[in-house]
Amino acid sequence: WLKFGPRQAAEGTLYVAFLQSARAAFHAMVPCGLCTSRSPRTTGINWEFEPVLQPLPSFAASPEEWSSFIPISRLPPLPARGLGFFWEPWLGVSAVAFLCAVLVGGTNYFAKTAPAFTVEEITAAQALIVTWAVVAALCVAYLLCGEAGVIRRRPDTVYPIPPEVAKWLVYGGGVRGHENISGPGGFSYCARCLVWRPPNSHHCSVCQRCTSGFDHHCGVFGRCVTSANMLCFYTLITMAFLGFLTAAITMKVSRDGG
Repeated sequence: WLKFGPRQAAEGTLYVAFLQSARAAFHAMVPCGLCTSRSPRTTGINWEFEPVLQPLPSFAASPEEWSSFIPISRLPPLPARGLGFFWEPWLGVSAVAFLCAVLVGGTNYFAKTAPAFTVEEITAAQALIVTWAVVAALCVAYLLCGEAGVIRRRPDTVYPIPPEVAKWLVYGGGVRGHENISGPGGFSYCARCLVWRPPNSHHCSVCQRCTSGFDHHCGVFGRCVTSANMLCFYTLITMAFLGFLTAAITMKVSRDGG
């Protein structure tokens, strides 16, 4: 749970006073129905939020209190994925599938045509190359579907919402285009994903999600490589090396034996 200092608490107190003044002005209006029928674009106020005239919860409030003020389900949708998120994986899948087909097919061919190979050695070569291909396919599947390191919206990541972000949500009609909010302990609040991020996190412009332990966005597979899937990424590279090595040794033995 994040702790905030006196400055943030003072901002929250001012915000409460502002909301109380707004509540008084709201109740003084003539109930003609026009005020509640205005759209957020004309008034700048997001009337979808029921607690629009309620005081902002304190920073020591529990996630349940924050959830009753601004539920996660009422937050704006996450940013739309970039085009690269959808077309880049086809490049990686095609490359891995092509290499697997060439290496598996080549190893099987040279193993069966090598006079020096016994039946056991042929079986071993076939088993090795198929194992490398299967492991590579599993690594690709995890990279594409695992969403490793992605910071998801949960009560412990969304709350407490910084006062300025809460005001953007309730009174500003959205948070797009705003800067991230710096927090204690190196944490920062992403104004696009609306989550608290630990240090060494990054909002990817292609995936349009915040990830912890960010290393880089892989343009071949269309996914972010983070500390959570780094081992899988390196394993995939290792499988390519072992596949080439197995195929090369099998081909050399086949040619020397011929």
